[in-house]
Order: sequence, then C-alpha cells, then structure tokens
Amino acid sequence: MLPVVPVRIVRLGALCVLITVTVLITSYMLMNRHHGIDDKLELLAFTDNGTAYALHDTLTPSWTTEQLVPRFAYVQYATNLEYLCNALINFTLLRRYGAQHDLVLIHPEKWTQGTSRQAKAIRNLKEAHPEIQLRPFGVLSTTKGDATWRDSLTKFHAFALTDYTRVLAFDSDTLVLNSMDHYFLAPLAAVAVPRAYWLTTAASPQDESEGEHEEQGSDSESGSSITGSPKPTAKPKPKPKQAPSIAQQVLGSHVMLLEPDTKRYERIVDNAVTTGDFDMEVVNHLFADNAMMLPHRRLALLTGEFRHAPDDHAAYLAPDTDEEWNAMGEVSRSYLVHFSDWPLPKPWKSRTQAQWDAALPACDENEPPRDDRPKCADRVMWTGFYDMYDQMKGEVCGVLTS
Repeated sequence: MLPVVPVRIVRLGALCVLITVTVLITSYMLMNRHHGIDDKLELLAFTDNGTAYALHDTLTPSWTTEQLVPRFAYVQYATNLEYLCNALINFTLLRRYGAQHDLVLIHPEKWTQGTSRQAKAIRNLKEAHPEIQLRPFGVLSTTKGDATWRDSLTKFHAFALTDYTRVLAFDSDTLVLNSMDHYFLAPLAAVAVPRAYWLTTAASPQDESEGEHEEQGSDSESGSSITGSPKPTAKPKPKPKQAPSIAQQVLGSHVMLLEPDTKRYERIVDNAVTTGDFDMEVVNHLFADNAMMLPHRRLALLTGEFRHAPDDHAAYLAPDTDEEWNAMGEVSRSYLVHFSDWPLPKPWKSRTQAQWDAALPACDENEPPRDDRPKCADRVMWTGFYDMYDQMKGEVCGVLTS
C-alpha cells in the first residue's frame, strides 16, 4: 500500500513547477527579443547602405536604391549586332578576370520577339549565357549627328535598374582589361564619372563636341562620349598655359558608376528627349556640379593615347605630369580601354592597309632596349588591343549567329 501524500505538499509541488515553467518561458522570450535586436543591429552595421528600415521593418520606404543586401551589376547596352558582340566579349572578359557581380545587358525591346537576326541573336545569347541578365527597353535616340551613334542615349536606361544598389555602366566600344569590382565600394554618389581628360581645355562640352563630331565622322555608336579623342602624333595639340578651372572640366560619359533611381531616371530621359543632346552633353548639363569624380587614369584610357608623342601624355598622367610614360606599365594597371583612333575605323569595321599603317604608333628602330618594356612599347600595346579584340570576337561571338 502506497503512502498517502499530504495535500499541502502536493499543492506546494504544483506551485513550484508552475513558477519554474513561468520563469523559463519569460527568460526564453527575453533572450529571443534581445537576440533579435542584436541581429538587426548587426545587419545595419554589416550593410554599407543600411538604413533605419533595419530597425523598423513595418515602415514602407520611399527610396528605390537602398536594399538591405547591396546588389551590384556591370551594365552594357547594344542597339545593333556589332555592339551585342562587343558586350559579350566584355562580359566574358569580366568573368575571366574574376569579377563577381551581375552582368546586365540593355537591348531594344523589339529584339524580344520575331524572326529578325537580332531576335535570333538574343535568343541564342539567353540560351548560351544564362548568367547575363537581359533587360529590354525602348531605344533612346537624338536627332543630331549620324545615325550610327544617335542611339547612344539608350545607355541612360541603366538609371532605371532600381533592383540594383549600384551599377557600373560602360560603352561597348571598349575592351575590359581587368576586374572593376572595387569601384562598387567607392563612396556613395548618385553619379560618379571620370573627367574627359582629353577635353580639359574646352570651354564647354557643347562647343567641343560640335567640332569633334565633325572630325569623328560616323564611326562610333557611343556618340559624344568619345568626342575630342586624341589626335595623331604628327600634329599634337598645344598644351594650355594653365590648368582649366573645375568649371571648365568636362565629364565623360562612356563609363558611369551610378545609383539607379526612378525619379532621376525620369529626369534624365526627359532632358535627353527634350534637348536632343548627346549623352555626354546630358551628363554635363545635369551632373556637372554634383557628380563624384573618378580618377580618369586607368579607367578612361583611350587607344589614341598610345599614338601620342612620348612627351605628350601630361593630360592623361595628371596630376603626375612629370611621370615618364610607360605604355606597358600603363596597360598592366588599367581596367578599361576605349577604342578611339579616328580616322581609323573601329576594330569591328573594315579598314584598308593604308588606314592601318597611317594609324600605327611611331616606332624608332634605334630605340635602346629597356628592362621594363618591350621595344616600341606603344605600338606593341596598341596593336595588342586590336589583336585581342579579333581573337575574342572569333572565340565568343559565333554563338550569336549559330
């Protein structure tokens, strides 16, 4: 027979159990609450562009470019098959050089359907390279200039990519030389661009671009983004007596680090359509007094720079104007080079041997050997860009027409 437990002891035991359970539940809730705040604070500290939204997740943000997890992308645009090939070349090179961020291609909306060569090329690209994000938009054009580069305003659709925190948009008549991932970590700014260093003596972007467009002819899709490209060594431009003021310096537009934003995008498109200006004029009109400056050296390198006389690189080397020009060293440290050798056609255009010979950088047969560069380094590097383009075109662009 089991012993009888007094009622008082049973009640006391039940009370102890109840108190213990209450204490455990309360402690668990307090720990979870504290841990949740810590997590949010850690998230706020971790994200470079974090906002108070991390601590107030019931708020509805009105901004369009600040995500809790930053998203970055390289962006190119193409409005014809030649530039589609160029974009594919550069995206391929970015991956080979270890670039980690997304790849986005802006292309005409009409390419998404139909049986045209362009529509077929886009379908082939999508199948062969699913890692490239395809973004169709309407083509933005200007009524000025030659038809081959009237569509350069299409690049401004990059401002509409608000699912990204920041994008690095660059023209497709360039050649990627290295990963540019580190540029995404630059201080935040609506727009960050390099100076058009070859135009630093110009009174205004409009005045300079008008004259240079007459000289450039119809060779470039990138519009005024390459206006004023360096002239051949036979007739170097006279150096200015003094450096231009900040107000006189012209912003480039062939490479832009920008924060997508819906209102900013609408303002840019409205300005471009209303004025009919080229892309570089639009950038200078809207951002001349507020754009963040990126160093032009190694990011805004032009192929025409290698055709200058040895003592005519001060504008590019600035502020280190007394530094010796080393073509091989410059290429090895650069990230992007822009094909700009007018009147020589772009590398995807046909050219005559006479045009090629006339454009070749000078080569002194009596040049002494150097330990840090090959003989006739300017010519070696310059021809190397064209050889590299031809090699990459044959290697990667066949998929577009297969």
